[in-house]
Amino acid sequence: MAYASTVTVQQAGSGLFVVKITETEAAATSEVQINLATQGLPAVGSVVARRCAVTSGTGTTVDPVLGNATDPANGASWVFDNDTAANPVHEQPAVPITYGTQVSSFFHRSKVDAGADNSITTVYHFRQGW
Repeated sequence: MAYASTVTVQQAGSGLFVVKITETEAAATSEVQINLATQGLPAVGSVVARRCAVTSGTGTTVDPVLGNATDPANGASWVFDNDTAANPVHEQPAVPITYGTQVSSFFHRSKVDAGADNSITTVYHFRQGW
C-alpha cells in the first residue's frame, strides 16, 4: 500500500473545531495539507490542543509538527512544534498558537520514529478568533 491520509473537520460548538487526521502507511516525512477554506476552518484563529498517537506499525513514538509551509520544522514562519517524542503526544500550549489571514494552509507531519507501515491518528482543536 501507499501512504494515505484523511482529514475531517467537525464543528464542536460556537467557534470551536476538531480536526482529525488519519494516516496509513505513514513514514517520518509523510505530510498532510490542511487547506483552511476547503476544510471550513476559520481564516483567523488559534490552535489550542493536539493529540497524536501511533495506533499500529513499526513506529514507537511520534514528534508532530504543524506549520504553514511544507516540511514545517524547516522554514515555516508559523510553527507548532512538539517538545519531546512520545506515544501518545498530548499538548495544550500555555498560550494558544494564533494565526491570521496570512495562513491559508497548514502542513502536518507526525514524524514517526521508524518504518513506513504506521497508522497514526492526530486530533487538533482550533478556536475561531484570537
